[in-house]
Amino acid sequence: MDKNIKTSNYNVPFDYARKKLKELDPHTISNLSNIDFNSDSSKFTIDFFGRQYIVDYPSGEVWNSNGRLCKNFELKILMLRYLCNSKGIPLTNKYITFKEVPGGNVYYPNFLNRTLARLSEIFTSKIDKYKLVMENIGAEKVKMGDLAYKFTYIGNTSMIFILWFGDDEFPPNSNILFDSNIIYYFNAEDLAVVPDTAIDAILNKVNQL
Repeated sequence: MDKNIKTSNYNVPFDYARKKLKELDPHTISNLSNIDFNSDSSKFTIDFFGRQYIVDYPSGEVWNSNGRLCKNFELKILMLRYLCNSKGIPLTNKYITFKEVPGGNVYYPNFLNRTLARLSEIFTSKIDKYKLVMENIGAEKVKMGDLAYKFTYIGNTSMIFILWFGDDEFPPNSNILFDSNIIYYFNAEDLAVVPDTAIDAILNKVNQL
């Protein structure tokens, strides 16, 4: 796909999220999202897998920690939607599947064929490096599948990546669970994309090893 066409597809949701952010009080956003807001610079600082992103208020533009404009539109939109939608609900430590998210059934076929397939395909072939990265980002190992880690996504949100390595009879497989408070921060349409941005961030660190 032409890069300009793909970028233009994101312009409408990105501009909508920026408009919504502008209408909200930044201090209320900070309290509900658990994201720091600096009143002097009028900027939010979001930690995302060990990297810091700066969100300007009220423009809603997003920069990388090196001061360059973030070009990952999917991630920028999700960060703004997180800030705008946050309801201040803490982690419940009760985990749900994508299907259990309201509206999740609509997007599940795509979620299964794209996200879950990608998760198992990428990381079951890089287990040692994957383990090292997950430990480095502070993920918590949990007893699920053959290998599973619980980790923070953004602010008050958390998810679990579960891997089954596969054998002679069964191919590698995976699942993703979300803390049940996720519905107070993202809708099903967002959550169809959220894990992909997490996979990208983790894979980037794996490839640097």
